[in-house]
This record gives sequence, C-alpha cells and structure tokens, in this order.
Amino acid sequence: MKNIFFFIALCSMNIYSQSNSNKIYYKAEGITQLFMNTKSEILINRPYGNKVNIEFDTFFKSYYITYYNEKGEYTYFRLSFLKDIDGQIRMNDENNVIYNVIDNINKNGSLIIQLDQRIDNNSMILGITKVVKIN
Repeated sequence: MKNIFFFIALCSMNIYSQSNSNKIYYKAEGITQLFMNTKSEILINRPYGNKVNIEFDTFFKSYYITYYNEKGEYTYFRLSFLKDIDGQIRMNDENNVIYNVIDNINKNGSLIIQLDQRIDNNSMILGITKVVKIN
C-alpha cells in the first residue's frame, strides 16, 4: 500500500513539474496604449497599466498578462495563438477579438500587441517595454 501511495505521489509531482516547465515568466514596469492614424502619427500615447506580469505558455503559445490599471484594480487578459504570419503572431482574447502580436522580448525587451480592427480608422496598440525574464 505504501508503494502505491508513493508511486501516485511521484507521478503527481512529475505531472506538476512538466506542466510548469512549459511556462516562461516575465515582468515589466508598464503598458502604454497608443492610437495611431493611417499616416503612423501618434494621436494618443498614455499609460495603460503598471506592475505587469507576463506568463508565456510555450506549448499553447499563449500569453496571460496581469497588471494594475489606472484605477488601481488588478486585472488581466489572455491571448491565445491562432497562427504565425511573417514574424507576427495572430492571437485572440477571451472575447474573440483578434490581435497581431510581435514578441521582441528576447531582442529588445518589448511585446507589441496591436488590435487587428481599426477604431475610427485608427490603430490601437499596447506596448509593453522593459520586459525581463524572472525564472
């Protein structure tokens, strides 16, 4: 009986460690929201959130991003992989809104998230900079 319990416990620990090995954790100072017109002129450049944590799942190719908004509320969004197009990753959130993501974390410490749909003919972009790996 002890051997069965030990075997089950060992399997459980192995499954737990495998599930965590698919995750990479990052942190960043903040998120900036930009609105750009069709001429690439910045119309709005404002802070969007701070104390950012990013979890990247290497198996599902998904991001789970948590941060504090301007009201001081702890909030999140999850982006799920759809397809890769020439270095841009096409993803959607839990409301099936489509984004184009450029992951330059390893190049220059940035993660760019652009809303695929235009708002009043302007592009909405979330920029996360000074991203550093924490595990």
